Amino acid sequence: MDLEISEHNKEVHIDIEKDIQKQGNGLFTFILRIHNGKIVDCNVVEYTNIKKYLKLKRIILERIK
Repeated sequence: MDLEISEHNKEVHIDIEKDIQKQGNGLFTFILRIHNGKIVDCNVVEYTNIKKYLKLKRIILERIK
């Protein structure tokens, strides 16, 4: 089996390879949208730790009547 990459898709393949190398280890998820064999959209899913953005400041307890 021979894998051929069309000229139209070469740049996306290079970009994905760079993203994989940048990621290193761990989960790497991306979504490709393809039309007639051509990649028309590529989205890399980035994961983050929510603790980086949210902090619990206080808890208020109220009795419901």
